[in-house]
Amino acid sequence: MTASVRAQELRASNIPTRQTSDIVGAMGGDLGAELEAARNELRVLRRLVEHAPALMAYWDTDLRCRFANQAYLAWFGHRPEELIGMHMTELLGPLFESNRPYIEAALRGEPQQFDREIPDPAGGPPRYSHAHYTPDIVDGAVAGFFVLVTDVSARRHAELELRSSEARFRAIFEASPLAIAITENRRFAAVNPAFESVLGWRADAMVGRTALEVGLILDGERVVAEASAEAAARGVLGPTPMVVVRPDGARRELLVSAAAVDLDDRPSTVSIAVDVTDGLATERQLRASEARFRAIFEAVHDGVFFIDGRGQVVEANRGACAQLGRRREELIGAPVGSISTRPDFDPRAVIAKVRSAGFAAYETEHRRADGSTFPVELVLSAIGSDVDAGVVGIARDITARKHAEAELRSSEQRYRVLVENLPGMVAILIDRDLRIVLIDGPAMSEGFTKEGMEGKLLHDAVPAEYAAAFEPNIRAALAGRAFWVEIPWMGDQTFRYDYCPLRNDRGEIDLVLILAKDVTERTRATAAIAASELRFRTLSEASPVGVFYADPHGQITYANARWAAITGRGPDDMVGDAWLTALAPQEQARWRELVATGDELVVEAPFTLGDRVPRWIKLRGVRVRDAAGATLGFVGTLDDLTERRQHALELEQKNDELTRFTYTVSHDLRSPLVTIRSFVGFLETDLAKDDRPRVAQDLGYIRTAAERMSDLLDELLELSRIGRMVNAAVPIPLRDLIDEALAIVQGRIVASRARIDIATPPVVLVGDRVRLVEVFQNLIDNAVKFAVPGTVPHVEIGAELDGPEPVMFVRDHGIGIDPRHHHKLFGLFEKLDPTAEGTGIGLALCKRIVEVHGGRIWAESPGVGRGATFRFTLPGTHEETPP
Repeated sequence: MTASVRAQELRASNIPTRQTSDIVGAMGGDLGAELEAARNELRVLRRLVEHAPALMAYWDTDLRCRFANQAYLAWFGHRPEELIGMHMTELLGPLFESNRPYIEAALRGEPQQFDREIPDPAGGPPRYSHAHYTPDIVDGAVAGFFVLVTDVSARRHAELELRSSEARFRAIFEASPLAIAITENRRFAAVNPAFESVLGWRADAMVGRTALEVGLILDGERVVAEASAEAAARGVLGPTPMVVVRPDGARRELLVSAAAVDLDDRPSTVSIAVDVTDGLATERQLRASEARFRAIFEAVHDGVFFIDGRGQVVEANRGACAQLGRRREELIGAPVGSISTRPDFDPRAVIAKVRSAGFAAYETEHRRADGSTFPVELVLSAIGSDVDAGVVGIARDITARKHAEAELRSSEQRYRVLVENLPGMVAILIDRDLRIVLIDGPAMSEGFTKEGMEGKLLHDAVPAEYAAAFEPNIRAALAGRAFWVEIPWMGDQTFRYDYCPLRNDRGEIDLVLILAKDVTERTRATAAIAASELRFRTLSEASPVGVFYADPHGQITYANARWAAITGRGPDDMVGDAWLTALAPQEQARWRELVATGDELVVEAPFTLGDRVPRWIKLRGVRVRDAAGATLGFVGTLDDLTERRQHALELEQKNDELTRFTYTVSHDLRSPLVTIRSFVGFLETDLAKDDRPRVAQDLGYIRTAAERMSDLLDELLELSRIGRMVNAAVPIPLRDLIDEALAIVQGRIVASRARIDIATPPVVLVGDRVRLVEVFQNLIDNAVKFAVPGTVPHVEIGAELDGPEPVMFVRDHGIGIDPRHHHKLFGLFEKLDPTAEGTGIGLALCKRIVEVHGGRIWAESPGVGRGATFRFTLPGTHEETPP
């Protein structure tokens, strides 16, 4: 075999052109190179055969199997070591005799193809196959034969069912609520009333005409051609999206399904249209909701893991990565046993237990990447009802809580000594479950003991009438309210109860301290009030929010230091109500309404005092009454929400950006997926027909779409890294950056014979060298690429120093940009020329890099055909100081 003949065969085998030329060039008559090329071709063909959905096998003249692909093995239920070498009579059993004539003809060198009905031994529906027996003729003699079998059961069953249902279809056609149309040669032969209603066109305007002639379908030539090809090949067309125009101009989105049938002995097509316009709008809303869920999932500070049924991590959020000191790609696929510190940990047993109970919560320890451990509170929940589904775990780092608990235990003894010596008082500590954590003091009532009450729920420890009186007050304290009340106790006694919310290290209220004092004697009541006032002032001064007290007329008589800091008032001018002038008139009116008749006020509003920058505050006010209901005054708080509102606004903007990004990515990745899915269907059909040229063409389209998707994913990965993987900022001369970028795009420059003019003053930029080279690389590449067709590209690169800061620029004399499109240039996947090469991410990358460095980038162009200039600035850019 000559090298030229071999080269032709390699080209025909659909090996990429560059690889073919490399192989042919390397052969040069060398048998070793030719053999290597043949091996490569054999490997490609073998992988194609192994993974083809059709059944393929090779039988020798002794009727023993020498090869079978995966589909063949699966059809007959054998492993390779069982089938290879097996005689055909052993494999086919009773079916061998009916196949014998075809086998004998194939062994005589005559190709055979036939259909076969295969009964189901269990009494179910039979299976149908279409077989090809192709002789393998070597040196004029038959060495064996190839078997290609396709499962046509679905098609045969559909044909039988179609024949039996055709009469029923004719009967219900007119009365059906489904929109149905019958076409012959793409022309409407009949439409039912529902079809007229959905499309808005009368039957007499459609019958005898095609959808394109009626003007129903947008982009219809491509849609109808593809649908007709698929329907002709398979007999049935799955739901296909189409956009139609009603007579009133309204656009509606349909899903059209079709089936090829014979009506009155004429080949026809029955089509059913479903209006999904409203459903698609709901689907888009769902995608937006999923994007918001993803943002929440990533924003949770706790570690969130999704674990499959095998005990492996399949997803983890940023909180989990931060807790464990691992990157997400390190966690995905890792066994949960590598996270847990329990030596006897059995993930499958734990998952089974969670799936049985639906939920599990316990404390354990997790191991970081550096080997250190930390305590966590772990909550596991089952995902769905599928037995193979896994669980979701939420791990909260409780290191701080453990330290607090240890500190609490170490100080408990000191606390007990203090409480036991409180004169005439009882200290009660209650948690959020209304459980009495601690109770002690010398004033314990008769019949109520420390041992009998600690550890019990409130309703189990005291009589029901007292529990009902205490519970609202405790819940108010758990909500953050500190106050005192007097409640009669055991008939002739009165106790004063001071409720003090206790915050943990995270600022959360998890305990309430109740100080109960016998105030039966008014002298002791006076002392209790004084102590309460002291505690109030102590808590107030330590509070992170502004706290004030006003008299019954609304005049402030006391305010803490935080109040003064928020309002900008000194200690001498905090009293009175002059502070109200910093509020808007409607908010002032609400405060005066509280003073007049209200019980509680909550206001969020801007707060502007004098020439100070406006702040956004949250004002709370509560009327304080004595036991008789008389007003004692008003207690209020003032919280500065300015930074929190700013952070919330920034988070909302980030969420909006993420939503737009997700929509754009899903849109641009769907196109190659649709191509791959469509041509996989064509590939199956062409394999069944043994149409090798069409098979090669199908594979070429699939490969091109896959490479397109790979390019998109690479660009998206690069975009996602900007802002997260930034090298240390260093000073770099401008000319060095330009020279590195020119070296990268030299291939395009040489190919286009572009003229590059560089005018760079001695300017030094400060930043990530690799990223800044990428900016120049993308701008120069675009400048050369978008030259006026038929001209030599001319590009100018440099910096301008005549303004307040140096401005770098890349200017071309190419096709220019319509000013109407300037705002779209730096958008993700934005391509003003859809036919141009690239993914539309280059300028988005430039914008992200420049903004991460704190700079800005913009484009200028007088219009189409008049060239374009891209400029950007970076903080820290300066002229180079001469030595």
